[in-house]
Amino acid sequence: MKICYIIDAWMPAWGGGQEHVSQVAKILKADIFHPKNDFFSFRNRVLFTLWTIKFYLTSDYDIYHSHTYSTNLFLPLVKLRGKKAVITLHGMGKNLIGGGILNKLKIPQFLMWLVLDVWPYDLRFSASQYKNYVVVGNGVNVEEYDKVKKIKHSKYTVFWIGRRYDPIKGVKYLEEAVKGLDVDLDIVENIYGDEKIKRFKSADLFVLPSLSEGFPIVLLEAMAAKLPIITTDVGDCRKLVEEAKCGLIVPPGDALKIREAILEIIKNKNDYGENGYKFVKNNYTWDKVATIYNSFYCGNNP
Repeated sequence: MKICYIIDAWMPAWGGGQEHVSQVAKILKADIFHPKNDFFSFRNRVLFTLWTIKFYLTSDYDIYHSHTYSTNLFLPLVKLRGKKAVITLHGMGKNLIGGGILNKLKIPQFLMWLVLDVWPYDLRFSASQYKNYVVVGNGVNVEEYDKVKKIKHSKYTVFWIGRRYDPIKGVKYLEEAVKGLDVDLDIVENIYGDEKIKRFKSADLFVLPSLSEGFPIVLLEAMAAKLPIITTDVGDCRKLVEEAKCGLIVPPGDALKIREAILEIIKNKNDYGENGYKFVKNNYTWDKVATIYNSFYCGNNP
């Protein structure tokens, strides 16, 4: 069974989707079709989308598994060739303010205020109207984090990693929250492998201040690094953190609540780091994710 994963962004535009595809493809020995040019160029993204037409018509795989919206566009072509087409919707339908495109269009501040304060409810969509679907989580290689020793600093370090340019990630609320606190704020993007693990291991606390998320891999990575977590109440973040008993939940878009949570974790002794580590090690591995996919490919829905 020859499998190919299709995704519209690759290094250096690295995030949860890329990590997911990379890890699963490695286990299932699948190929990955991705652009080799600048993801942030609108022209290049259009050209890559058109390039998928030729790929879908001329390549030879049994299963074509698309992981991004743009690569879904011409995916029906493979079904015309008698091949199997699969789509993964990453974080589909989590939160009213979850549409990243709206943030890129620079929503006026009063609309953001309406969403966050006047109508702070989830608008959930469902994939349940489709046939043959399964829910797939994320994973983390805990063993890789175990290989790196904890790096100690003289000052308490708060860590964040992600797409800083994207307003939906809520970095400005974290930056506002730590003003005047005796902590170092470590903010990074587009780092991978050992370098990323070392940054996690150099921190004392991980904060995810997003306005919207699905099932963020960074929370699993923070748990693997034995970090206590502060996250906003979006997507599956509350469910994950509460099940693991590994941190605190705050409302999205509230710098004051983030600040209060940081101070609470600094001042009060807790087992959040150890709790999260044990939980993720027992429940979230890439092998389990790959097994779910493989069962689906073979027609044995888990």
